[in-house]
Amino acid sequence: MVSGSRFLDERPDYDYGGHMNLRFYEPKDGVEALCRGVDLSGNVINTIRAVKHGEQIVIEQTDVLHETGLEIYRNGEVLREKFTDQKQTIRML
Repeated sequence: MVSGSRFLDERPDYDYGGHMNLRFYEPKDGVEALCRGVDLSGNVINTIRAVKHGEQIVIEQTDVLHETGLEIYRNGEVLREKFTDQKQTIRML
């Protein structure tokens, strides 16, 4: 699930080229989560994939925009990370 990184008090749409927050719920081993961020015109500007391998999650994005936030929900806990690289590995403890 993707959301804007600020409240939407002025308009119902959001330019995900600025900042994105991704939520990854109860990741399963080997299952890929895919998210496409769009600009205000509906053009895909970034595709992000996340895959869990054991206690690690590998995240890849097609374009490095600004800082992207990631929230991983697992077993009632939330792990929050930020990434700016095209590929990043997060270790879950």
